[in-house]
Amino acid sequence: MARKKKKGELPSGNIRVRALVGRRKDGTLRYESFTAPTKDEAELKAKAFKLRIKPLLAAGIPVDDIPRDESPIQRTDTVQECLNLYLETCRSTGLSPSTVLGYSRMISRCYSGLKKLPVPIITVSCIQQYVNQRVTAGASSKTIRSELSLLGCALRQARPDLDMRLVRVPRQTRQEIQIPTTEQIQQMITASKDTELYIPLLLAALMGLRRSEICALKWDDVDLKQATLHVHSAVVRGDLGTYQTKPPKTLAGDRVLSIPSAVVRALAAARSLDPHVTKLTPDAITRRFERLLEKLKLSFRFHDLRHYHASVMISVGAPNKYIIADMGHSSMDMVQRVYGHVMADKQKEINAGMEIQADAFNL
Repeated sequence: MARKKKKGELPSGNIRVRALVGRRKDGTLRYESFTAPTKDEAELKAKAFKLRIKPLLAAGIPVDDIPRDESPIQRTDTVQECLNLYLETCRSTGLSPSTVLGYSRMISRCYSGLKKLPVPIITVSCIQQYVNQRVTAGASSKTIRSELSLLGCALRQARPDLDMRLVRVPRQTRQEIQIPTTEQIQQMITASKDTELYIPLLLAALMGLRRSEICALKWDDVDLKQATLHVHSAVVRGDLGTYQTKPPKTLAGDRVLSIPSAVVRALAAARSLDPHVTKLTPDAITRRFERLLEKLKLSFRFHDLRHYHASVMISVGAPNKYIIADMGHSSMDMVQRVYGHVMADKQKEINAGMEIQADAFNL
């Protein structure tokens, strides 16, 4: 008596299992078949395939463009389409709304001359020509590098052979940051008294909070009895134009800070039934701060108040680990890059003190 064939069994004795890829543009379904000596092995292959293609489908890649194996996806899209696809992927994978907004603005404003080109014909020379045009237009090295980074990410899957490292970019120059003096900070604090800008200004200058962190701060995060403040979120503008609350970029951004007694008193006086410490949005803080500076005939960014706080910690000799934790940085690298010159000045001061100490021995 002939043996009854198993479901999916081939003449060779192997078992075939089909995995659905998805629906094509013409409405038909695409399947891929996987064979193995046993049903379990064939199903395992099919499951692994479906797991691998899941993020590709989520990114919007057409069903017919998804390869059966792990070979690079061959597309005939234009650069514009690749940029749009990458932007949508960033949105769907939960990238910071403010970062997505920055990418969206960059895509709409930049890449003139490249956007309409089919991806297969893009060369390093094409990109170099674009960079040269940006240099002539006066774009900074930092700006050009950001544009190339986004372009490289957008093209990486379709053109893994394109080596962006071969594109020559002008050398980046170090820009010295502006740090307000204590006298200037005092001017700002005095002039902002009894205004909605007063508390945000204190939190930035005397505690080093970012503008986005100040706007996300709630009274539940403030313990006036213990004089502590919990920073664990930020308010940012998304690419759809609305403000969104998000967690910090790194674990280091979630931190508990000690509140100076002067700030404790100011917060106690300002406490209200509103759940947020300030009703101002990030953009509103910037606008009011600019009007305040215009009145005082000063020129700073609101973020420079945070630099002032860091410079004070450095000047009083705060340990590096404390500075990193207080500022919400994940490593000392950022502190060194931004405040290197301040730290160098402090080192000179320390060295001078050591010289005086040595001279006291009359050697």
